[in-house]
Amino acid sequence: MGKFKLGKQTRKVNTPDNSPIIRKNLGSGILAEANKDGSIFVDKSVKPGSSLEKKVIAHEKKHLDEMKNGQIGYTKKTTFDKIAGVKFKRVDGDLVVTESSNPKYPVGMRAPEGSNKWAHEQRAIKEEKKA
Repeated sequence: MGKFKLGKQTRKVNTPDNSPIIRKNLGSGILAEANKDGSIFVDKSVKPGSSLEKKVIAHEKKHLDEMKNGQIGYTKKTTFDKIAGVKFKRVDGDLVVTESSNPKYPVGMRAPEGSNKWAHEQRAIKEEKKA
């Protein structure tokens, strides 16, 4: 695994298998987040070692795996899901479909970012159920 320098720190490149888990206060209703750098933020309200923690980590690792493979991704303003054939813009905590080759997700469709209406969330929910 490669390494990179960040300021005065040298860090290894993270993968879904060695994702650092960072506990912090996340927004209301947010239990965890997958990050482009391979880390996972877990809300401090999630008890370490709990069944819930195992589920949210499995869920976020699915997102990390798909990001690593270029199947999903995000910027501050946009998100995409190549598997579902959808591109989104981010608007006030929601995703709004801007391009779609999938009739299930028409242009203009809007739902919260973590909604189980989105295909990438549905795939991650399948993984958390295995945990």
